[in-house]
Amino acid sequence: LPTWHKEILYALDSGVRVVGAAAVGAHRAAELASYGMEGVGSIFRRVASGELERDDEVLGDWEMGPDGIRLLSAPLVVMRDVLRAAATERILPETATLELTRAAEGLFWRRRTWEALLESDAATALSGSDIERFREWLPGAPDPVRADAEALLRRVKELAESGGSVHAERRTGTRRERSAIFRSLEERDRPVDSSTGPLRQWCIGDMVTFAHPEAEDLNARALNRKLVL
Repeated sequence: LPTWHKEILYALDSGVRVVGAAAVGAHRAAELASYGMEGVGSIFRRVASGELERDDEVLGDWEMGPDGIRLLSAPLVVMRDVLRAAATERILPETATLELTRAAEGLFWRRRTWEALLESDAATALSGSDIERFREWLPGAPDPVRADAEALLRRVKELAESGGSVHAERRTGTRRERSAIFRSLEERDRPVDSSTGPLRQWCIGDMVTFAHPEAEDLNARALNRKLVL
């Protein structure tokens, strides 16, 4: 799940430096810049300026495989930049890239792939040689998400090497009330020491659910106690 605004505000209130870029991090940095979160990279700047307004600009589907992460779809912002570069470098006609960009905007983010785009009605005006040339050029095309992620790593390294500046200054008068939901999630994630190292409360709850013979009764009593409280 994407990092929650409340989690970032909690970190900032605690004096932790928070930097965001590339995808949801860029959106969060634009939304929370006034609270001290730092944004890095071109996507952050475009979100902050209002150039990129859609929430699905940075969304992409992926899965974890034996060789690492495999991307299943392309973020819209990547498709925008790639198609713009394809027109600039005369890989595709400019009119075609405009049509393809509009088509990409209409695709559901989980199904936003180059294959789906090149098989859409917007690609019917392209010749076979156009598509072949584009496919050959695509692996070296611009990738703003990757570029911004690398910029983020460089910024984090810079902060780490600078020593004291890695800690954010606490802003007076900005401490926020924590909602009941946030307090519950915070308690759920709280670590408890054990002989094998720290365990999270949710992990203990899972173990009880799977292993304890009276798990259902314990759960019912806990829910009743919570309701009474």
